[in-house]
Amino acid sequence: MSSVSTISSGYIPIVTAGVVEVFLYGIYIPLFALCVYLMSRRQEQTRLWALLIPTVVMFFLATADVAITLEILLAHTDLILTTEQLTSEVLDLAFPKNMLFTVNNFVADSLLMYRCYAIWGFNKYIIIPPAVTGISGTVFSFIVQSSPLTSPLRRYILVYGWCIVVTNVYLTAVTAGKIWWATRRSRFVLEARQVKRYNLIITAIIESGAIYSGCVLITLVATIGNYSIIPNAIYSKMVCITPALIVVQLGLDNAFRTPSQLEASDRPAFPTIPATSTRSVVLDTLSLGLSARSFTSQGEFPQEDAVLPPVDSGA
Repeated sequence: MSSVSTISSGYIPIVTAGVVEVFLYGIYIPLFALCVYLMSRRQEQTRLWALLIPTVVMFFLATADVAITLEILLAHTDLILTTEQLTSEVLDLAFPKNMLFTVNNFVADSLLMYRCYAIWGFNKYIIIPPAVTGISGTVFSFIVQSSPLTSPLRRYILVYGWCIVVTNVYLTAVTAGKIWWATRRSRFVLEARQVKRYNLIITAIIESGAIYSGCVLITLVATIGNYSIIPNAIYSKMVCITPALIVVQLGLDNAFRTPSQLEASDRPAFPTIPATSTRSVVLDTLSLGLSARSFTSQGEFPQEDAVLPPVDSGA
């Protein structure tokens, strides 16, 4: 162990980032467990694999990330306590973490894109913009992270951060916007409690997207030197926490409602009216999922029902 006289102040942001990351991971563990439990209790199992598999993959990636953080802090104490800057040696230790985050962010974006795709009635054109920015950003990150530290490509790593922000802002806006528009068009068949629940979903989507995108933006626009690794540590875990948190939030909201309340929230406020050719979508959050019920602009509910994923975001 290095003597006290050789200890540098450069270790403070590194240790702080490690503590923050481990703390957020401790929050994520019960959220993940509850998220999986709530999803497994859904009566509608259609497309459940498209939600559960990414959720589990993200948990294992986050676990591996934290394991690397602990290994860096515990096995390389001398290097951390004596470093003044994020030297190449320190950055080399963080290389696996950067790669894991890139993969985890891509999985999270894929989950958000699927949610958006489903909410928009499985319209493939709506996810073309985020697919382009998400995939191109991921490929670019792999190329830059794999290049030598002296490579000129390294100076363009912020491009990946902007791809993350653009992708998440787009998915947050079009997903929340679709739910808001569907609720607005259907307000004449919705009761106040239903509108309140849809507004809860919209708020949760916007909040999660803002938190994640905000942490990334801090590292892109703020000049905070070594301390930039602290927001890095935050958004490396928020990318996992925000989807699970929304699922748990909506699931627990259902859990504290009585069966009669759940049944009432699934009923239109007015009797069915003869159909017209105009159709829109009403989203419901019963059984933790979003059931997208196609219905006419006059309020008639047909028989078909498509089960959509639980909301997170989006990041």
